[in-house]
Amino acid sequence: MKAELEEKLFAEFPVLYAGRNELITHNLMPFGFECGDGWFDILWRLSKILSAADPEAKAFQVKQKFGTLRFDVIGNDIAQDSVERAEEESARTCEMCGSHVGTKIRSYIGWYSTFCAECDRAKICPEKG
Repeated sequence: MKAELEEKLFAEFPVLYAGRNELITHNLMPFGFECGDGWFDILWRLSKILSAADPEAKAFQVKQKFGTLRFDVIGNDIAQDSVERAEEESARTCEMCGSHVGTKIRSYIGWYSTFCAECDRAKICPEKG
């Protein structure tokens, strides 16, 4: 994710992402958001929900794995349900541009990503040149 988008999330939700200032032996948020810009809106909405539902919730890692969002957080049951819904939404949202049109999980040489048809054609498959 672009640095300016990460900074927006860090600035707006300092408690949720407090781990960004911890050692990587305690929290993996110093690596930032290891996903594309297209999921920014999902992360923003999820961050608002988590912060409101559990003001002490703390994210430990945010990344893409097997084509969908993985959001590791310690929080209450509402937080966990919200994370599950966001992860499900990511499977229908292009990780690059945020589109829902023609978006699906695609596999290239064992790497899974969620892209719309346009981003898929434009960028990802190394075999496409």
